[in-house]
Amino acid sequence: LMWHYVPVKNNAKFNAHLGVSGYHINQPNESFIGGDGKLPAKFSFQGALKVLGNNKFDVAFHTIYTIQSSYNQFVGGVLGYYRLHEGGRLLVGGWYKQKEAITLQIGYEHKMFRFGYSYDFPVSDISIPIQGLMTHEITLAFKLNMAKWRIDL
Repeated sequence: LMWHYVPVKNNAKFNAHLGVSGYHINQPNESFIGGDGKLPAKFSFQGALKVLGNNKFDVAFHTIYTIQSSYNQFVGGVLGYYRLHEGGRLLVGGWYKQKEAITLQIGYEHKMFRFGYSYDFPVSDISIPIQGLMTHEITLAFKLNMAKWRIDL
């Protein structure tokens, strides 16, 4: 479920969203050889506040909290958006993934697509015995404007 707030006014200073997601709520049995191998339900809570600048710069604050059985994790991030031209924006930011990594991110958006690169710097104890343990991620995303396809019931 997702709630997204975008003020109707053209001079709005922010937009926001809140959401909750549930995964494998029926706790399926994943055992291949019989027995009880239930996959615990997982829930994720998301929120963001995007502050719209008067000129060319916007900043967004994101948070995600995930819980599954005895595991829980907080992820927080800040992304800055710089408008280069009509429809094109450069984005730069960082994330903190509790107990796991600090991530730096850079990307480019143009109208309906986003191309990005991010790099994780591990902060967990697992990075001590494994030298060079880092993660590269490349993202290609297509944004669909579902409002154009809205059906009034």
